[in-house]
Amino acid sequence: ASSSEIIARAQSLMDSAIDKYTKGDIQGEYNDVSQSVDLYPTPVSHFMKAGIATYYIHDVDTAIESLVYCINNNHRLKECYYMISNCYYNKDNWDKTVFYANKFLDLERNSKDAMYVYELRGMSKSLMGQPNEAIADYLQAIKYDGVVDYNFFNIYNNLAYEYMKKGELNKAKNYMDKSFKYSHTDGNAW
Repeated sequence: ASSSEIIARAQSLMDSAIDKYTKGDIQGEYNDVSQSVDLYPTPVSHFMKAGIATYYIHDVDTAIESLVYCINNNHRLKECYYMISNCYYNKDNWDKTVFYANKFLDLERNSKDAMYVYELRGMSKSLMGQPNEAIADYLQAIKYDGVVDYNFFNIYNNLAYEYMKKGELNKAKNYMDKSFKYSHTDGNAW
């Protein structure tokens, strides 16, 4: 097949994938996008594949592969950094989670996504044994309380935990009390 025929076939598969998405056929969409990527990879097809792999089929390795392709091609960097930091968090790779969270926050600091990335980076830093850095990220995240619609329970809960580990029990209690504003049933009996 000529290169123009290959490109046309890859585009036809992308069109089919979009059609299947509108019909709620996520697996069919994913199959078509994957075939398109295999036939003629582009940042657009890789980005679509990464989104499906991240949010629907939860295949973080496939998502990372496609996101790296997009990042290397400077395609939708903010969205790619957001997704890849989540993927690495799900692989328990805290260093890469923090690396890509930093890249995201270099581009975006004023959105619900930024608030979530601060939380994600804080959890990673906590797991890396960096309590002061984790607290700093959680404090950045709670600046969005009252600004974005989000259940801040976990962030306040995590702040309480970090302060408890440091022996700062009054601060821990204060943040536990704030977490109860969002939930009385979740949580940990610190």
